Amino acid sequence: MMTRTRLSLATLVCLALPAGLLQAQATPGGDWRADVRDYARRMTDEGRASGLGVAVVVGDRVVYSRGFGLADVDRGIPVDEGTRFYIASSSKALTATAVVALAEQGIIDLAAPVTAYLPDLEFGAGVDADRVTIHDLLSMTEGIGDAWPVIFRTAYTGDFTPEQLIGLLAGAGASEDGRAFDYSNLPYNILGLVLDAVDGEGLEAGGWKAPVRKTVLEPLGMRETTALVSSVEADRIAMPHAPGPSGRFERIHMAKGDTNLHAAGGHLASARSLARFLAVHVGGGTLEGRRIFAQSMIENIQMQQAPQDRTFAGYERDGWGYGWDRATWQGRRMLQRFGAFPGHYSHMSFLPEEGIGVVVLSNDASGGQAAELVAHFIYDRLLGRGDLQSYYDARFEELTSIDEERARGHGQHLAERAERLAPLPHDLDAYAGTYRHEGFGTMHWQVVAGGLEVNMGVLHSRAEIFDASINALRVTPTGDGTVVVFHFDGEAETASRVKWNGVYFERTEP
Repeated sequence: MMTRTRLSLATLVCLALPAGLLQAQATPGGDWRADVRDYARRMTDEGRASGLGVAVVVGDRVVYSRGFGLADVDRGIPVDEGTRFYIASSSKALTATAVVALAEQGIIDLAAPVTAYLPDLEFGAGVDADRVTIHDLLSMTEGIGDAWPVIFRTAYTGDFTPEQLIGLLAGAGASEDGRAFDYSNLPYNILGLVLDAVDGEGLEAGGWKAPVRKTVLEPLGMRETTALVSSVEADRIAMPHAPGPSGRFERIHMAKGDTNLHAAGGHLASARSLARFLAVHVGGGTLEGRRIFAQSMIENIQMQQAPQDRTFAGYERDGWGYGWDRATWQGRRMLQRFGAFPGHYSHMSFLPEEGIGVVVLSNDASGGQAAELVAHFIYDRLLGRGDLQSYYDARFEELTSIDEERARGHGQHLAERAERLAPLPHDLDAYAGTYRHEGFGTMHWQVVAGGLEVNMGVLHSRAEIFDASINALRVTPTGDGTVVVFHFDGEAETASRVKWNGVYFERTEP
């Protein structure tokens, strides 16, 4: 009997797609799996990516998955099919599907105001919480403006309670763009509170995780997807990396823990596990021939709920569904949901008319360029692009040039920083202490092993001198570098405040 791995793509599509979704399909010749393997392996072997998790979906089935490169360069741990990557904002699609699934069960009403589930919720000037519906949040047309403290606490420090978030939202007024689509973590953070409210008797931090697990992960058999870092052994996680001065990838701080995995960006997943979620969307609600969700529910999630006009990584995004960007690529309709965080990048997309989808996950801070190039290669290979080899050889060389230029710029930046190094004008104890901002929380600075270190919730970083003349230090709590400046009042012997990302934290303790 012919095995599934030897079937042509066209045959696989016919077997995988449910009735009514069959479309004319390309039939690529040769061994497309080997071509995908070779191109992805080239990315990691030649240093364009640290590690990659790759999966391909045809119809409602995952037909290919593989890992490439290293999950941890320090320990030499390779990426395999089960390695979990942080998927960042790709989680929005999972959260949205959970909300709509609960609406199908009659537990949530998409037309109901958010206050039906969070009666104590209020917003700032110009936004009536009773007129913001669940649909508005899903479609990102809720019309709420800046609420950076909520986003900062949920995505970065993990230092919050649901009650604190609700209190901070009372200061979030109307957006300057009114009810136009505005991409942000905020509405999905609020949806996380809604999921928590309908699932239990009281709100708790991370309470959204159980309903997403029960309504999406478990029915789809996504056993390698989790919203708890603590549930995964360290050697099964793709640790974050960034290009070092030599151009080679170096480990950076893993800035994610249980508390700052949030409803707008809160899962670790292997490529093959995330591809099961993709497959149920490609299959119109079926997975491996089994009906999981109603086709009408999936269609509602994927249809345009709000227009948008953005360009990202070569895609023209013209609409937003529930948790999905609607885009075009080479004239084809594509649904996609990507995610990025320092040292992490996720690509999840599918072509509904062709019935194929791609997941590419990476664990480096190169902006996802290698992951996007692999995704494009897979689509073009499956669709039978004629000049495939020459085109993607040229694209690879372009990426190599970009990486080499980045390495030169990084080296120059380090040299410039070295010129500013000098002893700080005060003893280290003058900088140590606790500093607080009402919205953003508390930071603790302490002297450790002859240097300064900072902690904010789950974030931690050792500091290095950036510009001693202005008491500026560089820290990397999220993996990316940022500069903080200490301020001294008059002849004071200790710093009175710290400026971080334009926000002042006032000293509260010596």
